[in-house]
Amino acid sequence: MGLGFGLLYVPTVALISRRFETNRAVALGVATSGAPAGGIIYTVIFNQLISRVGFGWTVRVMGFVMLFLFIGAALLLSSEGGLKSRAVNDRPRILIDMRALKDLPFWSFTVANFLIYLGYITPYYYIPTYAQTRLHTSRSLGSYILMASQGASIVGRVATTVFAHYYGSMVSWVLCGLISGILCLSWISADTLPRFIVFVAFYGTNIPLLFADLN
Repeated sequence: MGLGFGLLYVPTVALISRRFETNRAVALGVATSGAPAGGIIYTVIFNQLISRVGFGWTVRVMGFVMLFLFIGAALLLSSEGGLKSRAVNDRPRILIDMRALKDLPFWSFTVANFLIYLGYITPYYYIPTYAQTRLHTSRSLGSYILMASQGASIVGRVATTVFAHYYGSMVSWVLCGLISGILCLSWISADTLPRFIVFVAFYGTNIPLLFADLN
């Protein structure tokens, strides 16, 4: 997952950010809203196929869908039209810039991202499990509750980046981090299905702190 994230997602976001001088945060919000949309699509595929064709072919079908989408994305991203060059003094780019290892803001940003990812991703893994074991829902309903959170995240990703465009990326980033932490603590009180659905919807809407910092 780490290699896939580093080789596919991050470079794609970087390429998109190079193509926009204005409204960059909004463009990134629209582009990255595909992540929760994919979460909905693949959840539906998994739920519909797992009992029909088994685990192996379910995963293969999802892989083929991903391959098709990645090929389309690669063709779109390979176009040089509108690409903004970030070269400084025409110096050649290098694969690894060792100067970053001596840069304090780089390290503080890296550590902050590590701590944020350590917390904000966790609820997504446990939302279906919590719904089934604590609230005694069916497996399918637990998956659909997770999908509701993903759907709310589509709205939140775009809305947060619009906020970042006007008020600054770091302000949006910090606010989303604080609100997400508060929401995680409020999960303790979600002891009924309606409360849990409200929590999931709010958490999904607030979740896009990942790319608010990419403006």
